[in-house]
Amino acid sequence: MPRNPRNTDPASIRLITIRTFEAMFFLQPCAAVNEIIGGVLARYQEIYKIEIYAYVFLSNHFHLLIRAPHSNTHAFMCRVNQEISRRLRNYYNISGRFWHRRYDDHPCPTIQDALDALVYIMANPTNHGLVSDPSKWPGLHCIDHMKDYRDREFFFTHYSHLEESGEFYVSKHCLKLSPLPEATTVLADQSIAVLLRNRIMEIKTERAGKRFLEPEAIKRQQPTNRPKESKQSPKPICYSKCLETIITFTKEFKSWLAQYRKASFAFRTLQAKCDFPRFSISPPRFFSPRLA
Repeated sequence: MPRNPRNTDPASIRLITIRTFEAMFFLQPCAAVNEIIGGVLARYQEIYKIEIYAYVFLSNHFHLLIRAPHSNTHAFMCRVNQEISRRLRNYYNISGRFWHRRYDDHPCPTIQDALDALVYIMANPTNHGLVSDPSKWPGLHCIDHMKDYRDREFFFTHYSHLEESGEFYVSKHCLKLSPLPEATTVLADQSIAVLLRNRIMEIKTERAGKRFLEPEAIKRQQPTNRPKESKQSPKPICYSKCLETIITFTKEFKSWLAQYRKASFAFRTLQAKCDFPRFSISPPRFFSPRLA
């Protein structure tokens, strides 16, 4: 199945998701793993100037709600995924694939959609039946970070830089969390805390009679374990609960995609004029034209 090209619109707020290979628990939370992931995320947020509005790292996948003002989401995610996989494979002394497939990038067309995505990320540990209260999740989670929005400090070890003392150079980085822009225009009399509480109540109603694992059971899991059931839902074209918004976004995206494919064909067949649509990434030029 062909992959759709990435859209790099700097104004777009995006819900990013990626899962580990075969849903194994490579991201299982503990102090060491949390520090490794936090150091990677904070370092590359600083380098690529990414705005992060929410994040959660579960045992076999993670979600980010971000905006890339410099149109570099793809570069940011490439480095984050590379470093997390490299460092955790070394930490566990394992080899082979780490991520299941490339990350999913779902634009949030409206600020209401972005707010829904924010609540979705905050409630994610409860939604997956892990903890009854999202604040109990032992891994990296923005729920505590959102209480004060103060920077969180993490350390990043540079294994290619050996100091005179014989130890690897370690740099300190601050993970910054930004308030969702213009959220007050859609919140009205409701706060994010109220929306989260309502969502948790909905989840517990849906899971009536089912138990939550809770932190102690989660910590006893092995990184190479797999869940009994692993769902893989189809990738939506955007993140929205509004049908009208989805239809409008789909029409605009299909028009953008048609323009991209036309320009891509012209580019690969060495034609003089190939106008790629705005916020697209030009493909590599092949050694010989592909006419099919």
